[in-house]
Amino acid sequence: MLKRTRGYAVLATVVCLTLSSSAQLQAQNDPSNAAYPAVPNHGDTKSHVPLVQKNASGWYTTIAVQNLSETNQANVGVSFYSNSATADHVVNLQIPAGAPSVVSTSSLAALPGGYLGSAVVSSDKEVAVAFVQSDETSTAASRGTNQGSSTTFLTQAFYDGGSGIGRATRFVIQNTGIQSATVNVSCTDGHVSNFMVGVNQSVIRDEEGQTHFEPNFNCTVTSDQPIADLQEIRDLDFPDVFIIEGLPATGGTCVAPATMLQSQGRSTTSILTHVGNAMANAGWQYEDAAGSGTTLDPLESVLALDATLPIGYRGGMLADGDQPLFVYVDMRDTSTDGDQTAGYAARCTPDQGGELFTPLALKNAGGVARGRIGSSYFNIFNVGAGPTEITVTFTDANGSTSSPQSKTPDLHSLAPFMLGADESIEIDLSSLSHAELPDGLYAAKIESDGQPLAAVVLLNFAAASIFTDGFESGDTSSWSSTVQ
Repeated sequence: MLKRTRGYAVLATVVCLTLSSSAQLQAQNDPSNAAYPAVPNHGDTKSHVPLVQKNASGWYTTIAVQNLSETNQANVGVSFYSNSATADHVVNLQIPAGAPSVVSTSSLAALPGGYLGSAVVSSDKEVAVAFVQSDETSTAASRGTNQGSSTTFLTQAFYDGGSGIGRATRFVIQNTGIQSATVNVSCTDGHVSNFMVGVNQSVIRDEEGQTHFEPNFNCTVTSDQPIADLQEIRDLDFPDVFIIEGLPATGGTCVAPATMLQSQGRSTTSILTHVGNAMANAGWQYEDAAGSGTTLDPLESVLALDATLPIGYRGGMLADGDQPLFVYVDMRDTSTDGDQTAGYAARCTPDQGGELFTPLALKNAGGVARGRIGSSYFNIFNVGAGPTEITVTFTDANGSTSSPQSKTPDLHSLAPFMLGADESIEIDLSSLSHAELPDGLYAAKIESDGQPLAAVVLLNFAAASIFTDGFESGDTSSWSSTVQ
C-alpha cells in the first residue's frame, strides 16, 4: 500500500536542482495517450518484446526498430514466439543507417487472429526498440528490453477483485535466456507463485485470477534465467491501459523528465518504491518547485507531491536515496472525453547518457495504432552538472535526416539549443512546420555535447471512433491471459 510522506524537509540525499525555467510548446489534446522512455546506446544487437498481440480481444502490437549505426544498413530479424522455442514467424528487415522500420501484427497474415505471444529482435548492428499496443479506443507503449535480468521489480500493481478500486494489473514475463526459466513472483501482500517459462516465450498473468489480499501491492520477480517483464495497468472505469516495464535495482539518481499538474489538461502521480534490502532514506526534488523526503522499508512505496505543484506546472523530477529506488509516473489526461492514462518508468543513473534514441517519433502519422493518426512530444532533462547543447536529429524510414534549427534564439523549442543543468524541455513535433519536419514516422537521436540526459516520448493518438465508457470496476473480460 502507498503511504503518506512523514515530513517535508528535503533530505541530504536529494539532489538539489537549480532554479530554471521549463520551456514548453503547445501539445495537442488527443483522446488516447502512451509513453515510453528514450533508449541509451548500450551496444545491444538484440531486444525483447514480452507482449505481442494480433486481434487478442481487439488488441494489436506494432514494433518499431531503429538502426543505431550512422553509416551502415542493419539486417534485422523480428521473430515471433507463442508455444515453443521455435519461432512461429520471422520478419526480415533491411534498415538504412539511423532509420526506423515498423512491423505491425495487423499486416502479418502468418499470425492467426487471437495471437498472444512475444518477439525477439536480432540484428547485425546495434538497435533500439519500442512497441505500441492498441485497440479501437486505447494505446499503451514501452521500449524493448535488451539482455534481461535475473531479478526485477513490478511495483504498484492493482487487484480490484470487485472492490471498486477501479484498476487491475496483468504481468507479462518473457524468458530471454538459453533454457527454460523457473520464475518466482513474490508480492508484499503475501502472494507467492512459481512457474516455468520456455525460451523466448512469455507467460501472461491476469492478477485478477490470482489470490491477492490487498488491492495495491509490489512484487519481486526472480528467475534462474534472465527475463524481460512488464505490467499492464488497466483502468476499469474507462477503456484505457498503460505499461510499466519491470526493472532491476540499479541504484543512483532516478529522473522523471515529465511531471505536471493541470498542464494542458495533464496531471501526474509519481510513485517511489524502495527496492533495496535495508531501511532507506529517500527524497525527491522538482525542477523549479520544492520536494520532500521520507524513510521507507524494503518494498515500501510513497507518493511524491505532484498534487502540490503549482497549477500549470510542467518540469522534471529527481529522486535519490541511500538504497536503490524504482520510480514510475502515472499520467492522466482529463482534457478530453473520459480520463485517459499513460505511464512510464523513470530512468536511473545507469540508463542515462549523452546519446539517447527514440525508435518511434510521430508527426501526424498513421500506421501505428489501429487506424489513428499520432503525434509525439519529447521531454528531455539535462541530468548533468552544467549546461549543454542539445541536438535532435530525425531520420525517416528511407534514411533521410533532418535537424530543425531554432527560429527564436531564446526559445528552447527546436534543435540545436542550450539546456541548463537540471533543466527540462518539452518539444511538440506537431508544432514544427512542414518545411522543418514533414509529417511522417521518424526515429530520433537526442545528443548532448557532454552532459548525461534522460528523456521520455509521449505519444498522442486521435480517436478512431466516438468514445464510450464500456467498462466498469471489476470487469476484466476484455483481457486474454495465459494464467499460471
